[in-house]
Amino acid sequence: MLHTRPVLWSFLCLCAIPSTWAAQTGHFKLTLKDDPGQEYWMKVPGDYKPERKYPLLFSIHGSGGNGQHFATMWNPDGTALDGGRKLSGSEYIVVAPTFNHGNWTRSEQATGKKIDAILDEVFAAYSIDTSSVYLNGFSAGGACAWTYLWLYQDRKAPKSPFTGGVFLTGANCWSMIVPDKRYPLDLPWFIEVGDGEWNLANLGPDGVTAEANLKKAGYRSVVFHKMEGQGHSIGPKAKKLIFEWLYDQLHRVERARLAEFKPKVDAAAKAADAQRFAEVFKLTEDAPNLPADAPEVKQALELRAKIDAEARTALEGAEAQAKQGQHAAAIAAFRETSKRFQGLPAGQQAQERMNALVNDPAIKAGVAKQEAEASAEAAIAQARKFEADKAYLRALEAYDKVVQAYPDTAHAKSAAEAAAKIRADKTLMASLESKANERDAVRKLKTAKNYLANGLKDQARPVLEDLIQNHAGTEAAEEAKRLLKS
Repeated sequence: MLHTRPVLWSFLCLCAIPSTWAAQTGHFKLTLKDDPGQEYWMKVPGDYKPERKYPLLFSIHGSGGNGQHFATMWNPDGTALDGGRKLSGSEYIVVAPTFNHGNWTRSEQATGKKIDAILDEVFAAYSIDTSSVYLNGFSAGGACAWTYLWLYQDRKAPKSPFTGGVFLTGANCWSMIVPDKRYPLDLPWFIEVGDGEWNLANLGPDGVTAEANLKKAGYRSVVFHKMEGQGHSIGPKAKKLIFEWLYDQLHRVERARLAEFKPKVDAAAKAADAQRFAEVFKLTEDAPNLPADAPEVKQALELRAKIDAEARTALEGAEAQAKQGQHAAAIAAFRETSKRFQGLPAGQQAQERMNALVNDPAIKAGVAKQEAEASAEAAIAQARKFEADKAYLRALEAYDKVVQAYPDTAHAKSAAEAAAKIRADKTLMASLESKANERDAVRKLKTAKNYLANGLKDQARPVLEDLIQNHAGTEAAEEAKRLLKS
């Protein structure tokens, strides 16, 4: 691909552009902002959509011609192409300057700068596919295009935006200008000369020489046509050949894009939620620049529709919870949706709704209460399980914790009642206290033994004495007595 001055064009896109430009379609005239005397004509599809990227044809007229005529020259509607193929003028934008002043065929000087300036304005105002920009010149306009490419453009660092191809008609491809390898060698070239103009200004022989020199330089796609029975003009047969060539170039770019598009769609379909959604979203943004009936595009759009449906369901579910006053659940749902659809409009919408709920003082207090109730419910459920398993000591501890940690909840009252019921059973409590006493005694005995095992008799003695005094009657206390005597 050729260099396309992306930094400059990106900057211009941010600058103030006349508001009528972006909206203008059809056939109309403009003048350069910094050079009002320089006009150029445009032909923009009536159904122009900014979200789609359009190929661009930059066409330069011959002596005595004008941009107004050449902007409409490349309308293929009604031209029957081979194999039933169809090319429509609505597929691309045409730009054609009017250059009838001075030695404009020598475009390495001021004319080259005008070409760049026109392109800068068009790229800033319209959505152009920078990988599909074409240069055309007829007669002297062909000489202008030829010198722009080989004399105006820097040999070591060319910045020509003409990335799609070059087609020259009845052009003077001056043989003293020899092509080199400064452009990508797969750049397509089309040169056409009528046999009636073969010796006119040496157009025919120079065209043949240009073809040979381009091929010699290594360019792999060079086409030359000598049109029988055609004078110094662009006849119907020549136009048909040009439209055939243009169709191939436009669809070559399209095919290359589809080849890159398919593995991206396949990868997006297999990726995890947030990654998959973001990838598919990017793909469907580029879909308007690809044929809608291509399986890859259909697959991407189907994935996007599925994602949109999932996002809509998630948002509606969270919104329903919010309307029902279940704000804690709604906040959690919006938080999950924002993560799951991160980078997508649905994710942003979920994030905004979550923030609105979290930052509402009344809702914030209500959410805190709901969260406390939910935590208390989980804690009392665990306490009841301990009680059902007859782990009464653990049950009592769990019930008491509910009362202490969540005093303002309905579950706190239930926990207090459950604990009181257990404590009201004197027999059970006596048994529990005995078990608790035995458990504490065993724990102290274990601590004392650890001290003794490490030669720390002075530290073990008070533990053993405490065990004997406070846990009399237990097996651990009896063993403690034996250890003190030994």
